[in-house]
Amino acid sequence: YLYGVTSAGGPNGTGVVFKISRDGTDFAVLHAFGPVTDEPDLPGQTGDPDVPPINADGIGAAAPLLAAVDGHLYGVATAGGPNGAGTIFRVRPDGSGFAVVYSFPTLVENSSGNLINAGGGNPLAGLTDGDDGRLYGVTSQGGSTGFGTLFALDPVGGVYTVLHQFDGPTGRQPEGELLLGLDGRLYGTTAFGGEDWSASNSGYGTIFVIARDGTGFTRLHSFNFNDGF
Repeated sequence: YLYGVTSAGGPNGTGVVFKISRDGTDFAVLHAFGPVTDEPDLPGQTGDPDVPPINADGIGAAAPLLAAVDGHLYGVATAGGPNGAGTIFRVRPDGSGFAVVYSFPTLVENSSGNLINAGGGNPLAGLTDGDDGRLYGVTSQGGSTGFGTLFALDPVGGVYTVLHQFDGPTGRQPEGELLLGLDGRLYGTTAFGGEDWSASNSGYGTIFVIARDGTGFTRLHSFNFNDGF
C-alpha cells in the first residue's frame, strides 16, 4: 500500500490519513481528523478574531508520513489540535491505534509581530527517523524568536526536546524534512534567514547541519538570491 494525508476534506473538512494499493484499488480512510471546535470569528461577529482553529487532533496534515520501526505511521498536522499550533500524531497501517503524540504549545504574537512559544508550532515538514530511537523534525514558526525550531521526539516516552532555535542568521522558517547523513548528523534547509538577514531583509534561506544531540549547529550555506532563494 501507499499511505498519505490530505490537508482538507473528509467528513469534518480537516483532512484525512488514507491508504491505497499500488494498482489504485482498495482506497481506505484510516483516520479522519476531528471537527473544528473553535475558530476565528467571521466578519460581523464578536469575540477574538486571533483565536486559531482548534480541534482535538490536528488540522491540515500536509507532509509525508514516516513509517517507523515501531510499526506506526507518524505525521504532523500544520494547525489545529488543542492549542491551535499543530500536532504530531501516529496511526497503525490498518487505521487502529491513532494517537496524538505531541501538541505544539499556543503561539502568542510578540511586539515584533512574530508568533512565539516554548517549542515551536505550525510544522510544514514530515519527521525523520534518527536511527537512535528518536524522531526529528522542524517547525516553521514559534520558539523564542518565532522563526521556528528543530526538535527531537522520543515516541515511546513522548519526550519532546528543542535542539535549536532559529534566530535569523542561522535561518528562518524551515519547511523541508531533515536528512540523516551518513555521518550521523542531520542536514536541512530554511526558507528565509541567513547571512543577509536583518530587521529589514528576511534573507534568502540557508543549508545547515546539526548533531542529533543538538550540538555543533553550523550554517553551511546562505543563499544570496543570485545562487537561489
